[in-house]
Amino acid sequence: LEVFSHWLGVLPAPLFDTQRAAALVGLGAGQSYRALVAHFFDIELPKDETQSDWLQRPLTDAQAHYAAQDVTYLHPMGVQLQNQAIERNRLDWVLEEGARLRPGGKPPIAKFKTAYRLPLEQQRVLAEIVEWRESEARYRDRPRSWILNDKIVMGVARAVPRSVRELAAVEDMPQGLVRRAGDELVARIVGAVETDTDQPPAVILKPLASEQRRSVSMLSESLREIAESTDIPAEVLMPKADLEHLVREQMNPSLTAPENWSGWRAETVVAPLRQRLKETAAS
Repeated sequence: LEVFSHWLGVLPAPLFDTQRAAALVGLGAGQSYRALVAHFFDIELPKDETQSDWLQRPLTDAQAHYAAQDVTYLHPMGVQLQNQAIERNRLDWVLEEGARLRPGGKPPIAKFKTAYRLPLEQQRVLAEIVEWRESEARYRDRPRSWILNDKIVMGVARAVPRSVRELAAVEDMPQGLVRRAGDELVARIVGAVETDTDQPPAVILKPLASEQRRSVSMLSESLREIAESTDIPAEVLMPKADLEHLVREQMNPSLTAPENWSGWRAETVVAPLRQRLKETAAS
């Protein structure tokens, strides 16, 4: 998906993901291609070439055969999964999941686990610098750490430099980067500091309090019940981060709901869990 998105600027549509389809028809979460081939066709694919040198050219006959097997069973497997999804009236669910697939995962700032401890001003600067680094890494097609490593990013956030000279004085700050992009970075930092809001950036989350964690545990129990009734793994129905979002939403109704809460999940998962939270709060 990253190749389609970054190189061609498009994503396949409709997208039928066999692993997600398998989970939605009751075959379990995270089923590998090899496991699904064994399930549907009673064929054990060899793993002999997994650790071989795939950079060599030309590939060996064994490598070429191994690579071909990676797609040989994909279409017939997809047909069987589609038929099972139709039998369960879940084909729309599978296609919804495919339409939501996007390259990437958690927001890059999620790796800064202690960001919530920073003063509000520094949180804003951190969010701004991380966003800049992300766009710069994409533009230059370089790893994030080659642009600016995490330690320096945090150092900039703590320093809140308001001039190019102050930015250059941050410990280990690459001086070439200061010369090339210092003015832009300082402008972003000043803009973040002067933002007219007393709220922290939405991407920086404070850990839940003990009472809120108990609410998450209660929701996990309810989610397991839904998983049993639908024959869909709980982690596929809703990841733990989304359970935490439900609890945060109860405290702050203005929070934006995740995109995957729409469609089939809205009625099957989200509505029952919200109702459980409401009943618990009223009791």
